[in-house]
Parts: sequence; structure tokens; C-alpha cells
Amino acid sequence: MGIKIGIFVSAIIGLLCAFKIFSYLSVPSYQSIIHINRDHDIKIYRDKFGVPHIQAHSLPDGLYAQGFVQAQDRLWQLHIRKMASQGRLSEVFGERTLKVDQYFRGLDYQDSARRIVNQLSSEGQQLFQAYVDGINKGRSTFTLLPIEFQLTRSNFIEWEIFDVICFIKFMAQTTMNDFHFEMMRSSIQEFDLETIKYLTGIGPDNLFDIETTTINEQELKEQTNLHSDQFHNIKSPSNIQVADLMQSYKFLIDNVIPLSVGSNSWAVHGNFTNTGYPFLASDPHLENGLPSQWYQSSTTFPNGDFVAGGAVVGLPYILSGRTKNMGWGITISYSDSSDLYEEQLKEIDGKMHYLFQDKWYPTKEKVELIHYGDKTYEMTIHRTHHGPILNFYFDDRGTKTIKQLDKTYSLRSLIDIDDIYGPEAMIRFIQGSDLSEQLKHLKKVVYPGLGMIFASQKDVAYMIVGKQVIRSGNPEDYGFIKKGWNGETEWLGFIPENEHPIIINPPKGFVATANNRFFPKNEKYHCNWNINPTGRAHRIYQVLSEIVPNKVSYEQMKQLQLDTVDSYAKQSWPTLKKLIQSQYFKEQIDSWDFNLSKDSKQATLYMLFEHHYSKSFSKLPPRWSQTYNFDSFFFHELTRFKENGAWCLPYTCSQLLNQAVEQAVEQYKSLPKQEWGNNHKKFQGHFTFKDKFFGIFDREIPFGGNRRTPSVSTFDISQFPFRGFAGANYRMLVSMAPGDVGQFIVDGGVSGNPLSEHYDDQLSIYAEGKYIAIELNRVRICEILCNYLSYQIYLFLSYKQHAPLSLNDLNSLNSLQSLQQVCYHLRVTCWNLFICGQCKYLKEPSPQLQDVNYFELFDLPININVETRYLEDKYRSLQLKFHPDRFVTMPTINISYSQEYSAFINEAYSVLKNIHERAEYILSLKGFQIKECSVLLDLEFMEEILELQSQVQRGENISQINQKNNLEIEKMTKQIIQDISNEQYQKAYEIILYLKYRQRLKDQIFIHI
Repeated sequence: MGIKIGIFVSAIIGLLCAFKIFSYLSVPSYQSIIHINRDHDIKIYRDKFGVPHIQAHSLPDGLYAQGFVQAQDRLWQLHIRKMASQGRLSEVFGERTLKVDQYFRGLDYQDSARRIVNQLSSEGQQLFQAYVDGINKGRSTFTLLPIEFQLTRSNFIEWEIFDVICFIKFMAQTTMNDFHFEMMRSSIQEFDLETIKYLTGIGPDNLFDIETTTINEQELKEQTNLHSDQFHNIKSPSNIQVADLMQSYKFLIDNVIPLSVGSNSWAVHGNFTNTGYPFLASDPHLENGLPSQWYQSSTTFPNGDFVAGGAVVGLPYILSGRTKNMGWGITISYSDSSDLYEEQLKEIDGKMHYLFQDKWYPTKEKVELIHYGDKTYEMTIHRTHHGPILNFYFDDRGTKTIKQLDKTYSLRSLIDIDDIYGPEAMIRFIQGSDLSEQLKHLKKVVYPGLGMIFASQKDVAYMIVGKQVIRSGNPEDYGFIKKGWNGETEWLGFIPENEHPIIINPPKGFVATANNRFFPKNEKYHCNWNINPTGRAHRIYQVLSEIVPNKVSYEQMKQLQLDTVDSYAKQSWPTLKKLIQSQYFKEQIDSWDFNLSKDSKQATLYMLFEHHYSKSFSKLPPRWSQTYNFDSFFFHELTRFKENGAWCLPYTCSQLLNQAVEQAVEQYKSLPKQEWGNNHKKFQGHFTFKDKFFGIFDREIPFGGNRRTPSVSTFDISQFPFRGFAGANYRMLVSMAPGDVGQFIVDGGVSGNPLSEHYDDQLSIYAEGKYIAIELNRVRICEILCNYLSYQIYLFLSYKQHAPLSLNDLNSLNSLQSLQQVCYHLRVTCWNLFICGQCKYLKEPSPQLQDVNYFELFDLPININVETRYLEDKYRSLQLKFHPDRFVTMPTINISYSQEYSAFINEAYSVLKNIHERAEYILSLKGFQIKECSVLLDLEFMEEILELQSQVQRGENISQINQKNNLEIEKMTKQIIQDISNEQYQKAYEIILYLKYRQRLKDQIFIHI
């Protein structure tokens, strides 16, 4: 028995040792600065969450480093995305993914990708080559590939520019959802055409919440050339016949669309914020999973430029982020950029032909080979002028299974176009010096279809990125599968560039989008005819309309991003209440604020009602309830209730509704835990091994919200308990105030390696509704060294005191000395500058403080723009380190010294946190001492100030004087910031002299008020 136990223990120890060794060999080090070299030396520092902060000499160097760190952290994710986007998953997983490969290979965009690679500009080639070179260099740093490669016995294949372009097209096609809806709408056989349009949200008049549009009627008229009064005069007849619907697509009734993607983003103009500068929020929504869909990083350049934010691994873009001049967030526009055409084929002289306007044309043919194991599958792809003829279609909400089509459909979509400029434009736009320069790049992008929100220090803007299709025929037909042979619903072109939809600084004070309709119905090209409203947009607009007039704070932006109020449910409750018989249900919901917070019990009851009620519509496609289209129909019904709706037969709709209520109440009362967070979880499954290996790669957390709340969670309403499969995987908040940057968070971590400490270390922070700071490299690159150094010295102070130093102590001091040199080289100052290298006591402050400026004390570069949150954190840290209580065991003089150091820290903090004092201090460092008598000021200005002071003393026009004076101070402040940033110190010096008189006037006004 003892021998068996010994063998078992030895086996466990062996496994643990193997695990440790594997972790060591397959997880990159996060503990030091990495130096890599392309054209110049590139430094990469990792913060405590493993987020990379890159110091690069140029944009190509920055992209090289971005590829490098993505490979370090997400090598398996890079590999799978490359293989999936090219229809090559079977090379990794064998025959079980063959149909997935057939589907993606059948989209036939690889030839277009090759043409794009060959036609990129020389600069574009350089940028993309730098990114893929970085990926391949990052792969070379692995001693052992991550565990997924071992489990699948696969090898990493080096990246090329072609792989990036393929992945861009792959991501773009996930935003082109309408052709999936076309197939689903066309599968409904039970009703007449008008009922089908009502059920599926065809046309603005069949939609709930038609007023919530990103661009309202006034803005459409005043800021675009897209307004039309012809909405009610559509003359061309519809081509859709109910008989056609009833004869077709029966096998598709159970089919569903790919996993929903979405996003929220909004920005508030500086005139309506409490800082006077814009705020921006962004949270893109993709499928939940580990590793996270998003990857955080920051890159800084020698001229002070930077780019920071979230990227999708496999793309060289920061898709939602911040530069020195701008912040931006992305959403999916859901513009109708794809169409399915049913084609008629026949073989003529041994070659396949298709019918178009009474003539037969030969299809274009090509053969594709798909390799799996030692086998090869040969597939022939046919194309009409519409696009590739599809052979396979997604089933089961994503890539789980693929069904073969038994009819002939061709797909026309934007990804068929050779978008030569777009890939490069998505990199170039971040380099613009102002908003107009930045937006001009994006006007040329063909795909993906995005709704982008922007904020600079002066402006906020909304722009639809990607081409908007103009079609012939009746817009009522756009939402169904088209007849490919009659030529009546063809693509005519795109909205002209001079009519590209952009709004800047609208009067309402904000711009916002959440995958909702972007135009009101009077838009002349009918580009968003079939786009449905979203409850998220309704709630965001509702809250912003309430808070914007009263000056929005940064905290309010955060609260809205975390908001879990279902405004659609709240709006429909008064009508619904009248129809419900259950007194218990009515009492419970009456006492509810419609907030689906994790601890809300009524949220569980209400969602159980939706769960049962949506399942009662048996004549609708089973998965229709998973779409935003269903929300429009569902809440239409709750607010304009139809007792005898055809979708309820053979029952009345009130019978089904009350039956659902009773079922919900019964189930709710039986639950051991009724809180919403106990019955609704955000599921983070490993993308490859979800629900495998006892779930060791998966995570799950209690979560609030639903698909209609700003803090979104999308789940299958037909399955209880509810398991969120999509949501906000990345959240970002940006402040455009000088010195501020922002915060972000992902729903996992930066690493894709389950053995890494950074695989899920942000998930718990995310679950608490918290964020981490967007750090900039030049400040942060040495902080870990300084903190390490301080910690080591603290150990000496605490434990060594008067004891002699051992050999290990001396080795430690040598290490500290080398770190000290690194920090000195980077012009930052650590705590050890104030500590004696021999006795470890505090040095006498006077001589030490003479050589340390305030910026060095706080590990900051000399810059007018200071990150205020970092300044506050550093201040608290310094105060703690030099607090007199830490030196009570040392000679008394150390306490006195610590008090002097604390006073110096307080003085430095007081100066740096105030923009005007900070400006004066920088000028003093540059040799400009502020002396009011040193420059002769403008006589008219002095006379004006004296007159205003006299009026204030007499109590005349104080309010008007105060308002005008504050505006002048704000104007001067902005000019001082600009001048110091541009090293125009003399100009800034002169403005400060004038500013001081304005500040004195302000103080005088304050006394009289």
C-alpha cells in the first residue's frame, strides 16, 4: 500500500514539475525591459497586467513591436485566425472542420487578397511587412510552443502580408449580417407578405423605437446631402411573392445567423463636460472567450506622439483607442452590404451557365484544394456576376456546424472588391494632426462597415466607414433573397464621397451609436432600410439627453457604460401590466426599477417571462428570438397588443402571454437562488477547447444586463439558466483634457496561454466594473524598476539596520546599482537617490533636493501635459515611502529628514497638479523667471483690467465680468499649453504675465460673490 501511495505522490510531483517547466518554457517573461531591433532599438516594457508599452522610433518600428508582442501573447490565436480566414482549419483539426473550410473557401476572397497585396503602395507594403516580421520574430523567442500546439500536434506557419489581408476580409464578412437575415426572413412560410415584413422589421414603419437614430432629421438636413422628402412615394412594385417564400427554403427554418457582433460608442463635446474637454466611451461586442478577443497596448514615439488602446489580434490596427490628438471608438454599422441571389443554372456544352435577363452566361470556375491529414478534398467554385455561388451555410449560431445548401445562391458583398487603399488607411488615419485630416483617410475605406465615434480636444464626430451600396428596385425587397435572373434588384454603385455620412459637433452636444439605425427614414438611398433599433441605443440616448445639459463628468460616462437598465422593458410595462392576470407578477415588477443588476431578483422573474413567452411563437423560426429584429417585433406587440395575431394561432395572444407569466412565476418561486447573477453568467470559454478537459481552460462569472442594456450580455433566451455568449469584451473611457489619457479593460487578460498569470487576471477587475489606466511608455517604462529598487531598499531598512552586509546583500546592491543606471539613462529618478548607499539612512535633504526637479521626483518627463491619475497615485506612494513613521527605529535625524522630504513632495505635487503653476515651473526650468515688471504690458489691457476691477468693487456687472474673464483665462490656458508643447517658451512666458492679472481679477470677483 505504501509503495502505491509513493508512486502516486511521485506521479503528482512529476506532473507538477512538468507543468512548471512547460509554463516556464512556453510563457514569455514579463519581468524586464525587452530590447528588439528593426531599423532602430525598440524597448518593450510590461506593466503588472502584462500589457505591453512600446517605445519605438517610427511607425514601422511600432508595428513591428506590435506584431512581436501579439505573437508572444497570442501565438495560437494568430495561428487559428490565419488558418480559419483561409479555409485551412482542417490542416489543424482534420476532417471534423472540413465543412467550415468549404464555407470560407467558398467565399472566394483569396484571389482578391493577393491582388491587394501586389497593389499596396510602397509605404503600405513597408507597414504591413513590419507587422508580419514582428509576428515571426515573436515566434522565434519560444523555446516551446504554447500548449494548444502540443495538444493538436500542429506547427506555427510564418505570417505574410497576404495573411493579414485575408484576415481583414474574414473580419469584414462577419459584419455583413443582412444576407443571413435575408435567408431567415425568406424561410417564414405561414403568413402574408405584410405580416412577414412586420414580424421581421422590413422598412421603418414596421420598427419599434424608430426615433432613436445616430443622425437625427435635423442633422440629416443640415450636415449631409442625404435628406429626401420622397420616402412615401416609392413607386416600383415589390418583386417578393408569398408563393415563392412558401415553396422555398423549408430546410432553413431551424437555421440561425452567425454569432451576433455589436458595440456601443459615444462622445460628449467639451462644452457639455465638467472639464471643458470631450469624453469618449467605447465598448465593442464580440463572442465571449479566452483569450479575450481584444489586445491592449501602447506605443510612444520620440516626438511625443503615441497610440494606445485595443487591437484585434491578427490586425496591425488599434481599433478603439487614443492618440495625442484624438480618441475613437468603433461599432458595427450593420449597413446592408451583402445580398443573396437565387440563381438558375444549367449546363451548356459541358460548362455551367447562369440565367440573367433572358440570356445564359458562363460561370467563372476555379478549383480549390483543402488538405486534411494525408487526404485532399477538391472543390469547384462557380461565380456569377453577383459573386461566388455558395455551397455551405452556417448553422447553430456560429462555427459549430455547417449545412450544405440544396439550392443555388450567389453572394454579392463588399469583400469581393479589391480594397487597395482601405487596409493602409486604417493605419494612416491615426497620424492626422486634426480631425479633418484623420477622417479623409477613412472616406476611401470599402470595408468593414463601421460606425465610428471620434473626439479631439475641440470636436466630437460620427462617421460611417465603408461603402454604402445603392441598389435598384424597391427597398421593401432588400431584406429578402433576390431573384438573380431578373435584374430588378442590382447594385448601381455607392454613395458618392462628397455625400459620405459625417456629423461634427451636433447641437445636442453628443454623438452616439449602438448598432442602431444611423439615418431617419427620409434618407434618399435607403441605406439602412432594414436596420433595426436597439435597446442599448435607446437607453444611451435617454441617459445622455438627461445628463448632457448639466455638464457630464467622467464618472457619469463610466456609470453609463456599466448601466444595466432595460429601457424597452420599462417603456412597455404600463401596457403589459394591463394584460397580465397574475397579481404576484404585477406586484413584483411594479416594485422594480428595470435594472438587471446582478443582485436583482425581479430581473430573473422578468427574463423568465421572456424565456417562456418567446418560446410560444412556434410559427416563427426557433432562433429568431435571438436577434435584434425580434426585439422590434416583441416590444411592438407588448405596446400595441394584437389579441388575434396570426403568429399566436390557434390560441389568442393574451392566452399565450398569461401562460408564459404563470410558467415564469412557478419557475421563479422554485429557484434556490433568485438573484439575476445566480441565474445569468458570463461564460468565457477557451475558443478551441471550450467545455473540454473538465473546463480547466474556461471561466464563468455572475453578470448583469441583457442584450438591450448598455452593459450588454447576449444569451440564448430559450435556454435556462442563461449563459452569456457575447458581450463587451473590451471597455475604454477616454478624456481629451490635457494630461489625461483614459482607462481600459478586457474580459480576460493579454495572454492566450492558459498557463500564464495574465490569462485571466483582468477578468475579476472587469467583473467589478473597474478599469486599469492606459499608461504611456515614457512614464511607465522604468516604474517597475523603481518600485523593485524601493522594495529592496525597504528590506534593508527594515531588517538589516546596523547588521553587516552579507555576500548576498552585496550582490543585491550590485543589481540595484545596474538598475539605477538604467533609470538614470531614461531621465527618471528613483527613491534610492535620497538613500545613502553605505548606511542605508536618509541623506540630508538640502543638497539632494537641489538637484531634483519636480518632474524627476514623480518619474515624469518635463511636459505640460501630465496624466493626473498617475500623478495622484505616485504622490500617495511617495508620501507613504517617506512618512516619518517608517523611520522610527532609526536615529532621530532620519525622522526630521523624512519630514523635509515630505514637505518637498507636497510642494512638488501642489505645483504639478495645477496647470498654471506647472506651466510657470516648466518656464523656470527653461530659464524664464516670472517677474511681472519685466515686460511692458499692453496699455489698453491694463486700462481694461483696472476698469473691470473698479466695477467689481462697486458691485456692477459681476456675473458678466466673471463669465467673460473665465473665457479669457480658458483661452489663454489653451494657448500656453500649445506654446509650451511647441517649445515656444517666450510666447508662453508673455501670456502668463497677462494671465496673472486675469487670475487676480478672478480672485477679486470670488471675494465679492
